[in-house]
Amino acid sequence: MSKQRLTHEHRCPQYRGTNRKSHAEFVEDLKSKRDDVIIISKYVKALEKAKFRFLKCGHECDITPAHILSGRGCPECGRSRRGESQRLSMEIFLERLHKIDSNLVVKGDGIYINNHTLMPLHCNACGYEYKISPHDVLSKRGCPNCHRACTSFLEQFIYHTFTHILNKSKVISREKTL
Repeated sequence: MSKQRLTHEHRCPQYRGTNRKSHAEFVEDLKSKRDDVIIISKYVKALEKAKFRFLKCGHECDITPAHILSGRGCPECGRSRRGESQRLSMEIFLERLHKIDSNLVVKGDGIYINNHTLMPLHCNACGYEYKISPHDVLSKRGCPNCHRACTSFLEQFIYHTFTHILNKSKVISREKTL
């Protein structure tokens, strides 16, 4: 056999495919290595996905047998554990909130659920009440009424000029509606 054929991942024709496990051999190998997972579908080869059931949680997933034998667990349980480990507690959220702006307080019944669920905040400096996602407020945005982080310098200048000349109640800002 030529060197070129062997380097391009071709095996000797005499032994090609003989080292592949049968379904029964894989099941025995799986039982000897893990007792928390069973194969539901037919085993074809190590890198072709098959359906497995995890006995601890009952989830069924399509995973490569090689990953199962190497010790990987249930991907659905892994995603939920990762989400729980990244979720802040209410105390940690309040700590971070007060580092950004000590005038911001969570209004009444507001609780921290996750980083994207809106929660009511109150600014003690200006009295402005609004709902915002924890991600936005923790991204150092603070009170939109005090900081005007979303407005340009020119827009802020025009707004402050009109409120100075006219009256604050007569000027419509981006937060007020007609």
